Amino acid sequence: MAINAAQEYERQLEVLEWMDSHFRGEYATDRRTNIALCCFDLTLEHHAAICVLHNTKLYGSMFALFRVLFESFIRGLYFLICASEKEIDLFERDKKIGKNFGQLIEDIEEKIDLKGGPFSKLKDSSYEIMNSFTHTGYQHLTRRQTSTHTGAINYPDEERAQLLRCCGALVLQTGAHLSSIIQSNENLTEEVMCKIHEYTIRN
Repeated sequence: MAINAAQEYERQLEVLEWMDSHFRGEYATDRRTNIALCCFDLTLEHHAAICVLHNTKLYGSMFALFRVLFESFIRGLYFLICASEKEIDLFERDKKIGKNFGQLIEDIEEKIDLKGGPFSKLKDSSYEIMNSFTHTGYQHLTRRQTSTHTGAINYPDEERAQLLRCCGALVLQTGAHLSSIIQSNENLTEEVMCKIHEYTIRN
């Protein structure tokens, strides 16, 4: 049986609590890791904000924030495992590194030997509509109004559940990479992988 949005929201609260309880500790402090940590920290905050927005039925803002969560995760992962020292120099000077979002994903998946993997599949299937949600495009506006109602009532339960589910998956992936740089728990990577497996089989 498919999980509805209310059930998925409760599951996201459990993910929030699990992440908070497992990722308090000391991290490496070099500049590459610091940039990645800040990106991942934003990913976790965006996830918490999406949960708050769902709970308060501010679904328009919730959908608009999903692309931002996805991008903060991908940028964090790129700077952690792919970025050159020159790219880090440029980024620290608030300059463009010369790669678009799709190229960041390609470089990540090549680095982890997962070409055409889940991140590129998510981008290919959903990035266009993510942009519409974030930039007040037509696809977002069509979810704001029917012949009788405007606002939150028009966002389908299935779409809200799917968005929440994707958020949780990206947050747990964030945990997988945070676990490689946290210094206080040697078994954390294994715990995160078990949590990801548990999350996946419940979808």
